[in-house]
Amino acid sequence: MINNSIKKLIYKTLIGLILCILMLFALIRPDFYISTALQGLLLWATNLLPALFPFFVFTKIIVEMNILKPLSRVISPIMKLFFNTGKNSGYLFFISILCGYPVGSKMIADAYKLGQIDYVELHRLTACTSVSGPLFIVGTVGITMLSNATIGYIILCAQILSIILNGILFRYYTPKAHQKHIAETVNSSNENLLVGAIKNSIDSILLIGGLVTVFFVGIEVINSLIPLPALTQGMIELTKGCYEIANFGYPIVISACLCSGIIAFGGFCIHAQSYYFLSSTGLTYSYFLTTKFTQMIISVMITYILCFILL
Repeated sequence: MINNSIKKLIYKTLIGLILCILMLFALIRPDFYISTALQGLLLWATNLLPALFPFFVFTKIIVEMNILKPLSRVISPIMKLFFNTGKNSGYLFFISILCGYPVGSKMIADAYKLGQIDYVELHRLTACTSVSGPLFIVGTVGITMLSNATIGYIILCAQILSIILNGILFRYYTPKAHQKHIAETVNSSNENLLVGAIKNSIDSILLIGGLVTVFFVGIEVINSLIPLPALTQGMIELTKGCYEIANFGYPIVISACLCSGIIAFGGFCIHAQSYYFLSSTGLTYSYFLTTKFTQMIISVMITYILCFILL
């Protein structure tokens, strides 16, 4: 067995090597580097910023004010039955489906810090609140990339079913160390609450923009040196991976299954965004990665079954 110190050394060496390659490439090909970075920033500014920023503000206020508490009370028996979680988990689950990556992770992290869910619930909800939004799945992947709205809805159904089954799979998971967290104080003034939510959301959306740009530049640089398979690109950045799969010429069922798997996994760019919020809670990345792998496997299987039935 490799001890933790050796693992950390290997990890730091690999990261250092990759960063050195990227810096060297930037010096050799500054025109390519700058244009690629600009593409990444434009991708964030035109797609993610307008879509995510309002959701970040609204969901931050919803979590802090517990506005949807009545909804949670109504569906809490269902959440208890399926995911073995408490009374405040219902709205977190449903909003994560509506908003998509990485809003679900941000919401459960905020709810944990406010004392609305405990450390065990945080882990169980992580398995069923990390999912892509319906607009991206149906509109971008289904209609735009695969030119098939039916496939888009099949993938969407597979994603929703996969997080439900994934949540059931982890419903009895209990972390070894029960970490206690002191609930944060909620602002009493609605004006201060709004300003605080906006400030918090600005920090979050700027971080996402930086991560998207860095990953976009990284994958383009590596791809220019060593062409990466579409699936590998998708494991790094899901949007580009889905685009490459859709244009490769696979049979439609294979394309649907591969895109579904990539969307469920999220790609390491999404992982970096989601885990930024979760890391402050004490939840480990190894656990998060495990839940994403199981979700990916489940989604591929469901997508294949639905394609077999409906196509």
